[in-house]
Amino acid sequence: MAEMTEQPWQQRLQEELKTLDMIVFRGIDRLQGIITETKKELKESPHQNQKRPQDIPIKRLTPAEMAARREKGLCYSCDEVYKFGHQCTKRQIFMFKEEEESNEVEEENTEIVVDSGGKLIEVPDPEDSATR
Repeated sequence: MAEMTEQPWQQRLQEELKTLDMIVFRGIDRLQGIITETKKELKESPHQNQKRPQDIPIKRLTPAEMAARREKGLCYSCDEVYKFGHQCTKRQIFMFKEEEESNEVEEENTEIVVDSGGKLIEVPDPEDSATR
């Protein structure tokens, strides 16, 4: 009986709401399908064409090799002559590592004192001279 008392505009509004609900649910179903397909694709093919870091060969140049190539005017990575704007045909990534020198320089422990005249005086550490 309530349906008969509804106005025609109310009936149209109810019908439109039902169709909107159906459209929204269809859209959600489609989105969920896309999301699950994408997740499956990501799990199945984890970048098969990329190499793992341990598979990438590392080329190490000693300082002598670098100096020899520099003298000859060669590129560090390929055997072509290096000039401004040079680009190797085979692209590579380089890491330059500076070796630490093993020669340790012994420093004398000295103390610098300012005397009453404003002059700087260098005084050797008495403990340092006793150990030598």
